Amino acid sequence: MSADPVRRRIIQGIAAGGLSLALPSWAKTRHQEFDAVIIGAGLSGLSCALQLEMLGFRVGMVEARDRVGGRVWTLGQMGAVTDAGGQIVAGDYARFKGWAKQLNVPLEPLDTSDMSSVMSIGGSLIKGSEWATSKANKLPEARKKTLPMALISSFIDGDNVLTSRTDWTDSRHQSLDQTSLKDFLISRGADEEALRLMNISPNTNDLATTSALWAIREHYRRKHGGRDPGTGKLELLRASGGNSRLPDAMAKAVQGTIMLNTRVKAIRCDDHGGVVHCNDGRTLKGKVVISTLPYSVLRSIRIDPKPEGILQTAIDTMPYTAITQLHFHIQRPFWEEDGLPISMWTDSLIERVFVNRDEHRVPRNITVWIDGAQAQQFDKMPPAQQVRSVIDDLARIRPSTKGALRYELTRSWGRDPFNRGAYSHFAPGQCIPFAANQSRAMSRLFFAGEHTSIVFAGMEGALESADRVVGEVIDVL
Repeated sequence: MSADPVRRRIIQGIAAGGLSLALPSWAKTRHQEFDAVIIGAGLSGLSCALQLEMLGFRVGMVEARDRVGGRVWTLGQMGAVTDAGGQIVAGDYARFKGWAKQLNVPLEPLDTSDMSSVMSIGGSLIKGSEWATSKANKLPEARKKTLPMALISSFIDGDNVLTSRTDWTDSRHQSLDQTSLKDFLISRGADEEALRLMNISPNTNDLATTSALWAIREHYRRKHGGRDPGTGKLELLRASGGNSRLPDAMAKAVQGTIMLNTRVKAIRCDDHGGVVHCNDGRTLKGKVVISTLPYSVLRSIRIDPKPEGILQTAIDTMPYTAITQLHFHIQRPFWEEDGLPISMWTDSLIERVFVNRDEHRVPRNITVWIDGAQAQQFDKMPPAQQVRSVIDDLARIRPSTKGALRYELTRSWGRDPFNRGAYSHFAPGQCIPFAANQSRAMSRLFFAGEHTSIVFAGMEGALESADRVVGEVIDVL
């Protein structure tokens, strides 16, 4: 029986949640030589490890952090489930849902009963119903009814450029790929005020440095995704207790070696295998090496021989979105004083505010969420100045918050040395060449991670990439 049908059976079993995790006896021992050395114990690395172990291969994993999960991280001290990374499990996340079922990680619906937010534009607090006629609304007449957070979608919607989730990789879209999102929006009639508002929390670093094709791909994915393939129902889920419960369960199921607190400094590969050199002096040898590291981190690791062409360009230049979060406990129900929604969208320093509620729907904490260029500038401040600036900004634009919040922690994905950004995006001219070439194996070195996925983004994209790499690896093992 060939490896490919075996792997197909494993993937189908995972999706159905009915595959036994029985493992060979050698998997319970520690080895320094492996069939596969996997760098990174996030979702993609853990999925690779489990699938390869199910196929009978010996696996060793290296993780720089003191925990598994990578960018999936549930904060445990906030009084309510608070995911700092990997917040939403969409209904069409078949791989995530399959692993959760397999490993007995229950999923639960996200509470979407109150998704309202108040805007602060130019210092004025504005409800959504008031935006169209607000004096703070400087948009052209044709756009006055469009809320600021929906502007990008409103300019993209209706073009129907893409016909499927994979269509963004087609070379016929080269012109869109080479166009910046800013120039694309201007070509659709965006004026300076619309551009200003759209560059606040754009889910990328800047409109001017982002491929228009990437933004169109993301719009298509959000518009056509999220529905359970079986029921057609739109679902927004999370793991009970937070999405870290899944990588935690996956790590417990891995029977090979997972070396935490172990940073990689060099990778050497040839046609016979690979060697991973760690900062602590240890070396791990494998018949193959799988890197799941973000390219923003991999670019600081020596690879021998050095990658060439598009692969090296992708490693060197792929952008990652800066996101910085400040988490605060709620000490007093400030929203009862001003009668406004808790969540906010602003054109000030804080950009966005999200509320997290406990199992009884009681608001327990808020997350101030800054992204893109604003986060990059914010990250340059000393930590104490960051906290004071946010508290002062909140009190200025929403006086009821004064004295109502207690600071807990800051999470900067941009400054995290093991990520250097929350997720990848594409600069102008990168989508089509990178999609076709950036994840190709280099000798016995293979590449996985959400940045290499084609169909999905985020957590499901990471798992998608693992399925691809396992198929590539078993062809050479």
